[in-house]
Amino acid sequence: MFTPHIYPITKALGYVSLAVSDLELATEAAEQVHGLRRVHSEKEVRFFSSNDRAFELILTSAAKPALLAVGLEATDEDSFDVLKSRLFNANVEFLEERNVYPGVARIMRFLLPSGHPIELHSSFGETSQSFYSTEGVRPRRLGHALLKVEDLPPVENFLSEILSFRVSDRALGGDIVWLRCSEIHHSINLLRGPVGLHHYAWEVDDWAVFKRLGDTLHGHQNQLVWGPGRHGPGNNLFTYHADTTGALVEYFSDILRVENEETYRWRDWSDVAEWNNIWGPLPPSNFPDYGVGLGPLLFNYT
Repeated sequence: MFTPHIYPITKALGYVSLAVSDLELATEAAEQVHGLRRVHSEKEVRFFSSNDRAFELILTSAAKPALLAVGLEATDEDSFDVLKSRLFNANVEFLEERNVYPGVARIMRFLLPSGHPIELHSSFGETSQSFYSTEGVRPRRLGHALLKVEDLPPVENFLSEILSFRVSDRALGGDIVWLRCSEIHHSINLLRGPVGLHHYAWEVDDWAVFKRLGDTLHGHQNQLVWGPGRHGPGNNLFTYHADTTGALVEYFSDILRVENEETYRWRDWSDVAEWNNIWGPLPPSNFPDYGVGLGPLLFNYT
């Protein structure tokens, strides 16, 4: 159980950074399907946001699709010193940098035991365009990411002990775990499998958005992979569709908030047949196979 005296390093998933083999096609999906706004462009790199945050998605042109980094927003500036001490004591290498991204003053880069690149970043600068028109199905915010790992316990322990995440639920005999860094049921999920990113998820306002999403996907020669439905863990409504990298994009709403850390107890859903959809329809058999692997490191420690 989470103990309140443990300093919370992060308060939210900040961004996902992806390498894409067709930047124009991926940009079209980001803007015209997902309703994101392009907030900044550099050579072969584009930044997108769904709200007044500086960015939530980074797309970089590359020969092969890959996950480049997962950004976690620091609770405050003290998070960096606390994390530095924890990483040093755990013999984990890290790199601190400043002004790497637009609107982000400071980041600290390190790897999970699985090899996933993590970037703790300072709070975003806000843009002046929280309201904008879009053809796409605009979400409210980036909510969570599911990481595939070959050896789950060391990664779970790292998230819990180094970054102060708390376990929210488990299933599949421990092969999947949901972890939170705030009152929201999960910001990071872990699934046993080949190392990479399975899906990233956008929170939307309500049920009506799913209808519009299905129609918009159809108009762009795409379709839902699974859903709509309601998960057991998290109790959230969901849909999934594939992006241009091969990873899945989840749209979700109505997610569980943990109101009392002292009394909340995680549940093992392994013995509940309908844990992944309490409404009934199961995911396609190839659902765990979706995802994108890790790309080359964006940094070194020397």
